[in-house]
Amino acid sequence: FFAPDEVVASAAASYLRCVAWCFPACAAEAVFDGGCIGAQRTLLSMVVGVVGNGLRIPLAALFASRLGFGVEGVWIAITVSTILKAPAKLWCFRRAMRAGRRR
Repeated sequence: FFAPDEVVASAAASYLRCVAWCFPACAAEAVFDGGCIGAQRTLLSMVVGVVGNGLRIPLAALFASRLGFGVEGVWIAITVSTILKAPAKLWCFRRAMRAGRRR
C-alpha cells in the first residue's frame, strides 16, 4: 500500500511538516463553508475556493522554480493559499449571515 521508496517517504514527511501549519485555517475554512451551505449562499464561497485553489499553480511555480524551494515550494504554495482562503471564507460567511437576516 505504501511506497517503499525513501524519496517518496521523504517528500510525504516534508509535505506533512509544511502543511500542518495551515490545518487550523483549513478547519476554519471548512466551518465557514458549512455555514454558507447552511445559509444556502454558496456561490461566493465557491468562487473564493476556486480562485484560492487556482492561486496554488502560480504560487507553486514561484516557490518551487523561481525561488528554488523545489517540491517544498509546492507545499508552501498550498499552505499560503489555504491561509489566505480562511479569512476570505469568513468574509463570505459573514456576508451570507447578513443576507439571511434581510430575508
